[in-house]
Amino acid sequence: MNPKTKPVIASIFLAEDEALIAMELAARLNSLGYAVCGTAARGEDLLRDILKTQTDLILMDINLAGELDGIDTASRLRQNHDLPVVFLTAYSDPNLLERAKQASPFGFLVKPYNESELNATIQIALHKHRSEAALRLSIDSLEQQVRERTEQLEQRVLERTRELDSLNKRLRLDEFSINHASIGTLWISKTGQILRSNKASHKLLGYTEEELLTMRFNELAPTLTPEAWDQHWQSLKSRQQLHLDLELRHRNNSRVWVEADANHLEFEGEEYNFIFLRDSSARRAAERQALASQRLESLSTLAAGIAHDLNNTFVPILLAVDLLRDRDDQYEDHLNLIENGANQGTQMVQKLLGFAKGKTGEKISIDAQQMTQSILRVAQTTFPKTIRIEGSCAKNCPPLHGNPAQVHQAVLNLCTNGTEAMPKGGTLRISVERVDVQEATIGLEGTIDPGPYVRIQVADSGAGVPPENIDRIFEPFFTTKAENTGYGLGLSTVIGIAKGHRGFARVRSELGRGSTFEIYFPADLKSHAAEPADEKPLFDGRGQWVLVVDDEAHVRNSLQPSLERMGLQVATATDGSDALVTFGRSHQEIALVLTDIHMSPISGITLIRSMRRINPKLRIIAMTGMNESNADQELTELHVEARLQKPFNLATLAAALTTALPS
Repeated sequence: MNPKTKPVIASIFLAEDEALIAMELAARLNSLGYAVCGTAARGEDLLRDILKTQTDLILMDINLAGELDGIDTASRLRQNHDLPVVFLTAYSDPNLLERAKQASPFGFLVKPYNESELNATIQIALHKHRSEAALRLSIDSLEQQVRERTEQLEQRVLERTRELDSLNKRLRLDEFSINHASIGTLWISKTGQILRSNKASHKLLGYTEEELLTMRFNELAPTLTPEAWDQHWQSLKSRQQLHLDLELRHRNNSRVWVEADANHLEFEGEEYNFIFLRDSSARRAAERQALASQRLESLSTLAAGIAHDLNNTFVPILLAVDLLRDRDDQYEDHLNLIENGANQGTQMVQKLLGFAKGKTGEKISIDAQQMTQSILRVAQTTFPKTIRIEGSCAKNCPPLHGNPAQVHQAVLNLCTNGTEAMPKGGTLRISVERVDVQEATIGLEGTIDPGPYVRIQVADSGAGVPPENIDRIFEPFFTTKAENTGYGLGLSTVIGIAKGHRGFARVRSELGRGSTFEIYFPADLKSHAAEPADEKPLFDGRGQWVLVVDDEAHVRNSLQPSLERMGLQVATATDGSDALVTFGRSHQEIALVLTDIHMSPISGITLIRSMRRINPKLRIIAMTGMNESNADQELTELHVEARLQKPFNLATLAAALTTALPS
C-alpha cells in the first residue's frame, strides 16, 4: 500500500473545505513530486497549524468554511508570515478577483485545471517568491552595511570624546578626587610602584594605604610578571588608554576580578599609570551561572534525544521477547534475562531524563532496602577503589515516598561530594533509617512538618568543611573548587530535591574529622505491595485494518507481526506524508491508526488532525518515546483514544488496542 518515493520538490499546505477534493489534490501533488505537509478546512485552522509545519507554499480555496474565507486568511498570513499563496476558485467573477488582489497572491487557478496548469502555477509562484526574498536579502545587506558604517563613525566620535574626557581628568586630578572617588584608583610609576591610592581601592583589595605604598602593582596582579608589565607599559604608552580584565590578589589571599581602565600620563618628565578599578566579580559569577545554565539546557536536549532513540530501540526487543515466549518455552530463562535487561535500560532512560531536566516526575513508594542496595552497587562500581564503601538499612525502616530518579540523584550527589573530600582515600558510609520529627520547625527549605521520615546519612572521613563555609555550601554556584572544575550545583540540587519532596537536609562537619550529610524524605506508612494482575487474553482484531506510522523502520517491523498475531491486518507508512497518501486511498478500510508523535516534516499531532477531518470517527493510538506535557494536552484536545509510552510490551499494546477498538 506504500507508493514509490520521489524526491520532494517543495512542501505544500492545502486549504480546502471539501475533504474528497483535498484528498484528490494531495494525490496529484504527490505524483508531481510535492510533499503535502498539512491540510485545513477553515482559515482559522490554517493560521493555527501553519506554525507547526515547514511550508514552502499554500494552495488555498477562496471559499473556505468558517468565519474567514481564503482572501481574509491570506491577508492575515501576509501580515505575519512570508509564505506565497496560490488561490483556487471555481468562479471567475471580476469583483471577487479584484478583492483577491488585495491579498497579493502569487497566482490563481480556476477550477477545473489539469496537472500541467497546477505544476506551472506552483513553479511560477515559488520562483517569484524566491526572487522577492533574494531582493529583500540584498536590500537588508545594503542597509546593514550602512548601519555598520554609521556605528564605526559613532565609535570614532565616542573614542575622541573619551580622549578629551581623559585629558580633563588629568588636568583636574587632585587629592580630593582620589580619596573620594566611588571606584578604586591607583597612581602607579613606570616601574610599577604604587604611589597613591584611595579609600575605594582599600575596601576593594583589603589593604591599608600604608601597605599599598610599599607594594608594586605586579604583587597585586600575579599574571603581570616583570616581562608582562613591560609589554603592558609599552602598549599603554602607545595607545594612551587600555581597558583590562584583571584578577587581583586580596589581602586575605582570595582573588578579586576587576575591570581596569589604565591611563598613561606624563608629568614633569616622569611617566605614570593612573588606573581605575571596578569590581567585576558579580558580573563574572553571573556569566558562569549563565554558562552553567546553557550547559544544563544542552544536556537536557541531548538527554531527551538519547531517551527518544533508546526507547525506540527497546520497543522491538520487548515485543520480540513476547512473540518468542509464546512459540517456545525452552528458552524462558534467556528471554527473561533479555526482558529484564530492556526494562532496566528503560528505567535508566527515565533517570537520565530526570537528572538532566529536573522534572518533578511521579512519586511512588520506594522500598528502603532495595534503594540502599541499588545505591551501594552504583557507588562500589563508580567511585575510586581507594574509597571504602559501607552501607546499612535498618530492618524496620518503612518505604519512603518520592521520585526514584531524584532520590537516587540526591544521594549520589552527596556520595560524590564525600569522595571529592577524600582525594587520598577514606571511608564513605551510607545509612538509612526511620526518624520521627515531633514538631514543626524552620529549616533551609522552609517549614519542616512533623511526622515520620526516612533519613539517609552520607558520612565521609575527609577534611571537613571550614566553619565560614558551612552556611553557604547549599547555595547555588557556591564552590571552593578551582574555576572550570565545578559549578557548585551538587548540594543545591540536593536541597531542591528535598524541598520538592516536602523533606529537608542537614549537615554536620568538623575540620580534620569529616562531614555527615543527612537528607530526609517523608515515610510512606500506608503503602501496600501491589497484587499481581490476572493474566488476560490478548486482543482479537477480527481482521480489521490498522495503519502503523513511524519513521523508525525497526519499530514498524516489530509492530507488524505483533499486530498480525492479534488478528489485525497491517499497513505501514514511513512518515506523515506517506501516511496521508495511504490513508487518502484506503480511509474507508482503516479502522485504527497507530502513529508516532515525533516525525517530520508532518508531526503526529498534525497528522491526527488531518486524518480526523477526513474521518471524524477514526480511532487513534498515539506513541511517543518522550515525556511532554504540551503533547499530552494536544492529544487530550484531539480526543485520542489511547496512548503508548515507548517502550512497551505485547500486553501493554493489547491493552491499548482494547481501549481504542472495543469489541
